[in-house]
Amino acid sequence: MTEPSRLLAGRRGMSRPEKEAILERVLAGAAPRVRWRHRLAVGVLAVAGVVMAVVVLGPVTGSGPRDELTARGGELSAGFELTCVPAPCTAGSKLVFDITSTGGAAYFAAFARHGEKLIWYFPSTPEARSRPLPPAGGLLDTGIVLGAEHAPGVYTVEGVFSPAPLDRPAIRAIVERGGAAVTRQVIVR
Repeated sequence: MTEPSRLLAGRRGMSRPEKEAILERVLAGAAPRVRWRHRLAVGVLAVAGVVMAVVVLGPVTGSGPRDELTARGGELSAGFELTCVPAPCTAGSKLVFDITSTGGAAYFAAFARHGEKLIWYFPSTPEARSRPLPPAGGLLDTGIVLGAEHAPGVYTVEGVFSPAPLDRPAIRAIVERGGAAVTRQVIVR
């Protein structure tokens, strides 16, 4: 139906105020859909970003791969990792201890088993005691140079964390009765 004011004015087309009123009604009806689509697009992008982070960085369930030799327990459990510098572990390489968590312990002892052979790392002499730990963990300032006593093969390295310094007999007693030894393996080539 044609507006009566247009007929009186002799115009057939819509006036500017009429066009603006129609445009406002159309934009008012379309605006909520645009916001809804925008929110959906932002949500999809956020979910895609989280999925990509999990794929690239891996799941955030622990500090690393766990196997049957990994120490279990609460957040206060002690742990360490081993690295040979230079890698791979061969005669002349230095075995470096990285204390990942002290578990509240102040001292650390370590030794390696290869068959029936036992090689003491800390304490290094029968008279010595376990070594003090850095309070927040980290690399120990003493590494073990792999010498002739480290024939090629698989070595099981056991670490004992304690609140007080221990001598070798006390460390053996803890390990023999199934005490808190953390175990890692090293392959010497």
